[in-house]
Amino acid sequence: MSRKEGQVYHDLPSLIPSGSTPCYFQLYFYDTDKEVENRLNVLSEVSLDKSIVEKLMEVLSGNPYSQVLRKLQHVPLDSYHIHIRSDAKLDQRVYNTPSADQVAAIWIEGNNPNVPRDHDIIVHSTSGHKHRVKHYYGCYDALQYPLLFPRGEVGWHQNIWKKKGPPIAHDDATTEAAHPTQIFGSSDDIFRQEQQGVNNGGRHHVSCRQYYCYKLQIRDHHQSILLLSGRLFQQYVVDMYIKLENTRLDYFRHKQSDIRAELYQGIVDSVLGGESRGSMVGKKIVLPASFVGGPRDMRRRYLDAISLVQKFGKPDLFITMTCNPDWKEIKDYLKDGQLAQDRPDLTARVFRAKLKDLKYQLFKKHIFGKVAAHVHVIEFQKRGLPHAHMLIILKPECKITSPDHFDKFVCAEIPDPDKFPDLYEKVAKHMMHGPCGVKAVKYLYKYIYKGHDKVTVHISNNVGDITIDEIQQFQDARWVSAQEAIWRIFEFELNEMYPAVINLQLHLPNKQFVSYWANQDLNNIIHSDTASRTMLTEFFNFCSKDKEKRKYLYREFPEYFVWNRNGKCWEERKTREALTSFADLLMYNDVQCSSFKEAAERRGLLQSDDWIIESLLEAASFKMPLALRQLFATVLVYCEPSDVRKLWDLLFEAMSEDFTRKEAVSTEVCLLKTLRSVDYFLDGMGRSIKDYDLPSMMSNICETEFIGFREVLDELQIRAPPEDISALTSLNLEQKSAYDIILDQVSSNVNGLFFNDGPGGTGKTHLYRALLATIRSKGMIAIATATSGVAASIMPGGRTSHSRFKIPIDGNESSVCNIPKQSGTAELLRLAKLIIWDEAPMAKQWAIEALDRSLRDIMSNDVLFGGKVIVFGGDFRQVLPVVPRGTRVETVNASLVMSYLWPKMQKLKLSKNMRAQHDSMFSDFLLRVGNGDEPTINEDLIQIPKEMVSCYEDTKHCEDQLINTIFPSLRENAHSIEYITKRAILATRNESVDMLNQKLISTFPGKERKYTSFDEAIDDTHNYYPEEFLNTLIPNGLPPHELVLKLNSPIMLLRNLNPSNGLCNGTRMVCKGFEPNIIHAEITSGQHAGQQSVIVI
Repeated sequence: MSRKEGQVYHDLPSLIPSGSTPCYFQLYFYDTDKEVENRLNVLSEVSLDKSIVEKLMEVLSGNPYSQVLRKLQHVPLDSYHIHIRSDAKLDQRVYNTPSADQVAAIWIEGNNPNVPRDHDIIVHSTSGHKHRVKHYYGCYDALQYPLLFPRGEVGWHQNIWKKKGPPIAHDDATTEAAHPTQIFGSSDDIFRQEQQGVNNGGRHHVSCRQYYCYKLQIRDHHQSILLLSGRLFQQYVVDMYIKLENTRLDYFRHKQSDIRAELYQGIVDSVLGGESRGSMVGKKIVLPASFVGGPRDMRRRYLDAISLVQKFGKPDLFITMTCNPDWKEIKDYLKDGQLAQDRPDLTARVFRAKLKDLKYQLFKKHIFGKVAAHVHVIEFQKRGLPHAHMLIILKPECKITSPDHFDKFVCAEIPDPDKFPDLYEKVAKHMMHGPCGVKAVKYLYKYIYKGHDKVTVHISNNVGDITIDEIQQFQDARWVSAQEAIWRIFEFELNEMYPAVINLQLHLPNKQFVSYWANQDLNNIIHSDTASRTMLTEFFNFCSKDKEKRKYLYREFPEYFVWNRNGKCWEERKTREALTSFADLLMYNDVQCSSFKEAAERRGLLQSDDWIIESLLEAASFKMPLALRQLFATVLVYCEPSDVRKLWDLLFEAMSEDFTRKEAVSTEVCLLKTLRSVDYFLDGMGRSIKDYDLPSMMSNICETEFIGFREVLDELQIRAPPEDISALTSLNLEQKSAYDIILDQVSSNVNGLFFNDGPGGTGKTHLYRALLATIRSKGMIAIATATSGVAASIMPGGRTSHSRFKIPIDGNESSVCNIPKQSGTAELLRLAKLIIWDEAPMAKQWAIEALDRSLRDIMSNDVLFGGKVIVFGGDFRQVLPVVPRGTRVETVNASLVMSYLWPKMQKLKLSKNMRAQHDSMFSDFLLRVGNGDEPTINEDLIQIPKEMVSCYEDTKHCEDQLINTIFPSLRENAHSIEYITKRAILATRNESVDMLNQKLISTFPGKERKYTSFDEAIDDTHNYYPEEFLNTLIPNGLPPHELVLKLNSPIMLLRNLNPSNGLCNGTRMVCKGFEPNIIHAEITSGQHAGQQSVIVI
């Protein structure tokens, strides 16, 4: 196999070797006998057959270059140099044999290198230097591959006319008439216009690609020596493609000095300043996106593909097709002794034919279902064979949603490890990997649009000034194989995207870029009818003339209209309000903004600290100082403002009003008390005032004594509700038995480890509340936690387990909780008489074991959980730990039952359903399902009783019927908190939840209030993830990009903002008011029900 890395050069040595063995064309200057000996010595490490060398010399004796050089045997070479005319006027029919005179090699006396022809090869006799043969020299092929062209046939050069003959003489220089300025919106337009001229017959010379494509064709009645040359053929096609690519790159490099770009306003300013020469204005352009395969081209294609994801969703199929050199179609056309790698042209043609058939099956016959969008890219492995990557997005009705559906398309069988241990070991080692998914969809598209194969090269020198040359960088890192060279010479498609993506222009007034030729007059540009017209300005113009068009957003416009590139206008492609001018962009809510940045910020399109300042100033207008300090601390922790000191200075007066009004205190005392209060709230969120740019709390003022840790004080302040204290009298026998067992352990101060097992509705929470109330009423501490925020919120003082115990998010079997022994949380755990952890089956075993290890350390006691009384509870029938893309075995292995703690837990069982006492049939049904006793259909389906089913008649409106069943008379009851919070619709998929929420909020009475998020990718230095794409993602634990709310609509908190005040993950609330950056909400559940809170959005 032949492949090349980087840029390729071909050099000719001097005529006479200086103290070394003759090589290359130096061999021709010796007598025949001496020449044979020299040729055998060139490859001294390889034994060559002398008779074959002599035969080859005999074949090459008719080579015109050989003949010319042999004539110089009796010439005093020290006084001469050779001048080879590379652009000789030859017979251009490629199969005619040129004569020695036609090659026009001459020798000139003297060492003066000044020769008038630039494109000639000059070889000096005694210089000791090599001389480069340019890729566009006609003699290039014959000099490099004498065995392929033994008669010295001339290869491609720039003056080969097409068969119809040369055109009328013309000037090669680009003129304004040839390329009107007004059609060029970018440099890509100029290069595209050049290419259109080629395609429309504007080029009268044979291009490099056309020439070699012609040479490499398979002809029935002609046996090409090229196709029989084995590895030499591979080297030849790689070399010729590099010549082709260099020709294209040279074109771009040459045009760098001619094509310039400048803002339209900049051109106007230059003309007003007296400068009308295009060459004196603007900046040069580097390797543009119109060069296929360049870095800009690949990045543009990547962003276009991501826009398909935004429109149609994530891909459903990732298909890779690889060329197989053993395909019958390839082997049938190989000659005796040939291998597939000897015919890269054949493998390329067969692979392309099979790829076209695959595309027909996929996109015409719909073997996987109807396709909404797709992209595919052709790549070449390091071993050379082509392969195609396809990413396919199916239409919604054709999505693959079930395992049976998957099995119709793809399946895998793992060898039996007992019957075939060796085969199983190899498959397990080499053919199995983690499941692929679309959660990180950007990496899939970055993978297929990574660009050409490259090799890592580092070249350094001591030159101080470094020039960044994108063309040179592209060449230096290039890796080209014979198959890729053939594919590109034949101009087979390298990528495809459906549907097409249109790149829309965005700019400020008169700030659009205009590209033009350096020799053009700027007056002609600014007076041109179309130079100032862009997609955006014509969008405004279109909408101002036709109100019907205003219902489309700018990004939606290409779906209904097409951009006429030459006429610079939108044309109709045979519901929302659109803007009609730049002035409209400056208006927001009937307010005239002073700048476009201000207008964008008011619309919530730009992120800055201004929205944080506005939020806090809004809150300061109605919030009491204590609540404002709490909000200030929350903003510091969760909003991460860039200028904390500025926020402090703006809000200090409002946050310290209660201290200044109570008594006459100095400014220093007021400052100290305000800082302490803020620090108190920060401490509750795991941070300190020392973490921020705030005034120091160091003071000479006498401070009050330490009154205890905040965590301990918060727990001691929890008051048991009267209904919980009296709950003891309403416990059933099972609950009372568990209550007595647990309380005995607490009273005797003996460690205990319990698991309270019971299906949903058996009164586990009722038991916990009774235990908590009893212990807290005696002045002791009982800690209430749960794995989920929802379960924690219904217990007084409840917190999520991860928040309370500082359990790491990504832990392992050796993790410990982040609780220093001297911290307030550690002191709280030491004082606690009882710890409750509800919904423990949802937690992974390592998280519970981490608490065990930490409590042993905190209590300095090596018994289980440091000797504490701990009650775990939950129902394994409901929810197990979440293992992303995990199997059933992996999920079970991650659960509590596989922990060393499980056998040591005392099991307490609850079985009587207290929640559905008046519907025993329903509770019995749930218990049968949970225990696996309910009859199944096909092992994984159960029959739901008809009494539980809400039938629908119209599939199009089935969700509406479900909503009306669960939320009857919604508009009339929307003001009732009890009505809203006592009802819920559950769904198995997030997509269904989002759809139902959208329908519910649209049905809800009142005016909509929309809040939009600021999304950005961390460490995205190359801007691979556009904000528009990030807006489409809804990661777990985050709200949607556009949050639509109405008055009295229910919401749920997703962060632990202030758990001690009821603001934790899972807290349920209803909206009571809206500000531009604030939501006024009321807590509807738990001990803080009815409490008003402010949420910065």
